[in-house]
Amino acid sequence: EKLRLDKAGQYVVFSLVTRQDLMTIDRLRNTHHKGLRCMYLNEDQVLIVKIMPGILHEASHQVLARMIIRKAIVMGIEDNELFGMGATRIQGVASQKEVDAAFKPPTLRPLSTHWPTLVFECGVSESLEQLRVDGHWWLENSSGEVKIVLLISVNKKARRIILEQWEM
Repeated sequence: EKLRLDKAGQYVVFSLVTRQDLMTIDRLRNTHHKGLRCMYLNEDQVLIVKIMPGILHEASHQVLARMIIRKAIVMGIEDNELFGMGATRIQGVASQKEVDAAFKPPTLRPLSTHWPTLVFECGVSESLEQLRVDGHWWLENSSGEVKIVLLISVNKKARRIILEQWEM
């Protein structure tokens, strides 16, 4: 309820979460709570859960993604060269993270284990600093495979949207 009323943070941190716990949480989440994104720190056994407050979060990155696809097509890039990965979990060096949305060129990166080239991280009424931590994770853990991270910070109360583009 607090999250819906913008009176709570968007992140919850759990410690001492084993990989077995993570698999159990994934099964529950996939059937009942699909609006959660997870980042798991393997060695520390820490699970960071990002709670999606609903339509505003999803619409924010979907609208921007559609605009980028349209521009890419105008530039001569075939629409089948931008494969939408959705909310995929990617394994980093010592942690794993789920993206809000991502794209990769399927001809150059056909495997499901391949990193995206473009990543979207969106936050509604959350700290821009936390989004920056997320953006940093993608660039640092991908060994240069992620080329661009777009951060979308939406603040309903201030009626403000902040976009940041991060690159290595």
